Amino acid sequence: MAEAITRRPARIATKLGILGGALYTLTPHVAQTVTNAIYRAFPDDHDADGKGVEAPSVEQVVLGRLLHGIHF
Repeated sequence: MAEAITRRPARIATKLGILGGALYTLTPHVAQTVTNAIYRAFPDDHDADGKGVEAPSVEQVVLGRLLHGIHF
């Protein structure tokens, strides 16, 4: 455990995360617009309403592949 603490990397980040941080630093309004679009692409869970699960749309599949391992 001590070796893991002393030899840990200075930074652990994905390239997409670094790009998102830079985007938010340079243009916060654009970053908010992008994150809002991603949020709206995935509606609330339909299982809570008892309606069942719908097949994912093309946009959801593309975003899922772009953000693989980050949120999905």
